[in-house]
Amino acid sequence: CDHALAMLRADHPLAQDLLSGLASNLVVRIDDGRADECWGATSGLAIGRVLIVNPEAAESDAHLAEALLHEATHVALDCAELQRPLLAPDARTDGFTMTSPWT
Repeated sequence: CDHALAMLRADHPLAQDLLSGLASNLVVRIDDGRADECWGATSGLAIGRVLIVNPEAAESDAHLAEALLHEATHVALDCAELQRPLLAPDARTDGFTMTSPWT
C-alpha cells in the first residue's frame, strides 16, 4: 500500500487529497483462502474505514491505487446518503424494498 500511496502523492495529488480526506482509517488484511486476489471494501457502518485485502496480490501499484480510490468513492457515497438517503424505508415491510445500488 505504501508504494500505491506514494504514487498517488507524486502523480495524482488531487486523488491523494480525496483519499486522505475521506479515508481516515486504512486496514490491511491477508486472506490466505484467496491469496491470489486483491480487493477492497467499505461499510456504511464504519464510514472512513477502507479495507484492502491481500495488497501484495495486486497486479501493480497503479491497480492498488485505483482500488483505494474506488473504496474512497464508496465512502463519499455513504457520506452523501447520511444527508439524503438514496432509498427511503418502506413502512409496509419494516425495511427497504431493494438494496442500495452501491452494495
